[in-house]
Amino acid sequence: MIKTVCKVFVLIIAVTSLNCSAQLSNQEKDSVVVTQVSTDFFNWYIKSAKSGEQAEYNPIEVQDKNGMTTLDFSRYMKNLRKYSFSDSLMKRERMSYVGCIQKLSNIKYTDYLKLTDLDDFENLEDDFTNQYRWTGGQEMFDGYAVSSVEFTKQGAVVHGRLYYVDDTSNENSGGEISTVLIKQDGAWKISDIIY
Repeated sequence: MIKTVCKVFVLIIAVTSLNCSAQLSNQEKDSVVVTQVSTDFFNWYIKSAKSGEQAEYNPIEVQDKNGMTTLDFSRYMKNLRKYSFSDSLMKRERMSYVGCIQKLSNIKYTDYLKLTDLDDFENLEDDFTNQYRWTGGQEMFDGYAVSSVEFTKQGAVVHGRLYYVDDTSNENSGGEISTVLIKQDGAWKISDIIY
C-alpha cells in the first residue's frame, strides 16, 4: 500500500512539474510575442510621426457628400488593426472623436480649409494633431525600448521607455510607457497604452 501511495505521489509531482514547465515555455513564447507587438507598434508610430505622415496615425478631415466636413478614419484604423490593436481599443478610439465629428458636420469643407487659428480647432475638438495620441506630448520621441514584461490574469503588460537621442547619440529617457495586451481570437492585441 505504501509503495502504491508513493508511486501515485511521484506521478502527481511529475505531472505537476511537466505542467509548470509547459506553462513557463508558453509564457516565454508569449513574452517574445507581446514584446514584438509593442515594439512594432511604437517603431511604426515614431517613424510615421518623424516622417510627417499624419494621415497614417490620425484621422484626416475630408469633405462629405453634402460638402460639409467630416473625418476619414480608413487609413488610421487600417494601421491600428495592422499593428495589433484590439477591437475594443479601436472602438474606444473611434468613439473619442464623436464630438469632433458632430461639430465638423456643421462646417462647410471650403470654410474649414480657411481655418488657421488653434483656438478654432480646439473649439471644434479638432486639435488632435497638436499632440501625439499614443505617446503624449507635442514632441515625438526618437525610440522605444522594452524594460520588462508582466503577465496578469487579464493578459500581459509590456513596460517600456520612450527616449530621445541627443547630438552625441546618447539615449536620454523621455518617459515610461506601458502597453496592455489581451488575447483576442488567439492572438495578442493591444488593449490600452498608459503613459
